[in-house]
Amino acid sequence: RLRFELSYRARCVGHNDCAEGYCSYTSLLSCVAHKPLRHYCTENSQCESGRCAWSRYGLICQPPLPSGNRCEEDSDCESGRCAWEGRQLLCLPLLENEQSCEANSDCMSQRCAWKDFRLKCLKRLPVSLDAALSA
Repeated sequence: RLRFELSYRARCVGHNDCAEGYCSYTSLLSCVAHKPLRHYCTENSQCESGRCAWSRYGLICQPPLPSGNRCEEDSDCESGRCAWEGRQLLCLPLLENEQSCEANSDCMSQRCAWKDFRLKCLKRLPVSLDAALSA
């Protein structure tokens, strides 16, 4: 019984459970080291670079793309932003405050909110003293 409890406590359920690496479902829910570039992968969280993408050899860990390159998702890009530019998805720089946005991840501040009847990148809000005292 003690052996089972110790074994159970070492298991991960999600990637956030691991101090380093990722939670591997094929390794009996154990935390394993990230894979280096050019190693086979099935998802972004397995790669040191944070990017698992198709190549002529299948899915492999690849470096993120610089701005101006075609992309499919935010994790493809060095900036962390893949967005429509004309008729194609491109890696684009993060937006500064007051620029129009669609999601928090579009903004340097990580906050996209309504202002002047449209979504804009805005400064993050400070901690409310009232909320801090009541917590």
